[in-house]
Amino acid sequence: SMEKYSGFVSNFVLALLHCGTNAHLMHWTTNSFSKHMALGTFYDLISEQTDAYAEAYMGKYGQLKKFPNEYHPPNNDPVKYFETLSKFVMDIRKELPQDSELNQLVDNIQENIDSTLYKLKYLD
Repeated sequence: SMEKYSGFVSNFVLALLHCGTNAHLMHWTTNSFSKHMALGTFYDLISEQTDAYAEAYMGKYGQLKKFPNEYHPPNNDPVKYFETLSKFVMDIRKELPQDSELNQLVDNIQENIDSTLYKLKYLD
């Protein structure tokens, strides 16, 4: 049923919206051109990916109406931030619906995080 998932899904999609904002803030405040570019690519994509997940979920399970009101601003370490974000996605996805088409959308989000981590860690 929808109630089984809605709290987790609301938390998930809101956290993704916030991580897009946080990536944008880190994009503006870094002094590294490569990090600036990596963070820009991430937030361009994450907004569409979050929307795709939320709409597919709601099409199948019903409209989300309630969202948490916490916001966690970024730290000044993009690598640590994205490692924490990666762990969050891996942990919460166990609580999300397991339909293959929804899992595929979560995979796309995880791939965006992973490739951003690669750029943040190894590209100067």
